[in-house]
Amino acid sequence: MSKKRKLLLIRPVLNHGGRLRSFLNCVGRRKKSRSIFEVLTASMGLTIKQEALKHDIQVIDLFAEKATKEQVNKALEEYPEIELIVFLGLADREGRGLRRLDNRSIIDESNIHLSKGRGCYFVCCHAGGNLGIQAMRSGAKFFLGYKKDFHLVPNEGESIVSECAISGLLGLLSGLSAMDAFMLQKEKHRYWIEQLEQRQDQLVPNWFIAASVLKANFSSSVIMLSDEPLTNNSGEE
Repeated sequence: MSKKRKLLLIRPVLNHGGRLRSFLNCVGRRKKSRSIFEVLTASMGLTIKQEALKHDIQVIDLFAEKATKEQVNKALEEYPEIELIVFLGLADREGRGLRRLDNRSIIDESNIHLSKGRGCYFVCCHAGGNLGIQAMRSGAKFFLGYKKDFHLVPNEGESIVSECAISGLLGLLSGLSAMDAFMLQKEKHRYWIEQLEQRQDQLVPNWFIAASVLKANFSSSVIMLSDEPLTNNSGEE
């Protein structure tokens, strides 16, 4: 009997002063911990796991304290049936590694070779540069991520931005190719940018900020394919 397909979900969170904090920047500054925590680790993570379940894909969820380099290495070495590595969090400024808020590395040049034969979907700043290239050189099937900053948006617009961020991943789980999933993600961004600019305050009070953030994320998103080293759709709206 064939082994069940698996997805490795990595979403690091630390506890500072009794409050959970996560790792994404919000329009150039750190956002209040609870709101970011809910969006990144709860809402996105739950959506990913629910969609994976629909397609009979088992999720190995390395959440909070479990999101360490040791646990990532163990999972990737123990389960060759992991097809996709998903990271929701923070990369260093040079895009050379994924890390925790305490600067402990989770994925970097020392273990990126474990992406060989797997796809990578990283929702974080800068990983679409050096780390993505290293993943492809190590034999990854594809890499989807962001070459510059990845932004969230305050308050009501955050659900729209997070929906766009993982839309390509949901496409992958449903059976789309990496390129088709990437184009689906682009189309989702275009749709919400248009909706925000047309309906403005009818959707969210901070519609202008939300639209600006989506445009920035749209331009920063990148795909790398095994048969085409780098394809970057950074066209303007």
